[in-house]
Amino acid sequence: MYLIRHFCHLSDRSMGAHDFAIELHPDFRDRVAKSGITQEIVDSIIQEDGKEWLKAAGYGSPLLIEKLRVKWGEWGPEHITVPGNSCGLDLEKRPSTVFRGGARLNPHNIDSLAQKYLLTIVFTELAVQATLYSWKAPSNDKVTQ
Repeated sequence: MYLIRHFCHLSDRSMGAHDFAIELHPDFRDRVAKSGITQEIVDSIIQEDGKEWLKAAGYGSPLLIEKLRVKWGEWGPEHITVPGNSCGLDLEKRPSTVFRGGARLNPHNIDSLAQKYLLTIVFTELAVQATLYSWKAPSNDKVTQ
């Protein structure tokens, strides 16, 4: 349902060394819609799990959870912000270059491997939640946590 591209660190470049992209298949959007997950649920997940995500990515202070944000939309996590200099992952205006009818998430201002790793943790954890909820929840019901 999604493909993470160009994830390898490019040590021979000072700019764009941490670049990558997440290509989203249209089935991913469908799973998000069926999941019933809302912005409120995403905010709750971040409050519950965010400190562990920060720790796993190598961030020392749990207070940085205030800088960990996700904007939930049609494609799920359409914007992810992590601690750093305006570091994030955003839904592109142009379509996926891999999946017909799909979408693409592109990073911006990634300065470290920790930021790249945290963006990936947040995306994949929320993708798992959307997939699990889409199998459990009737399509017309909202999920509550």
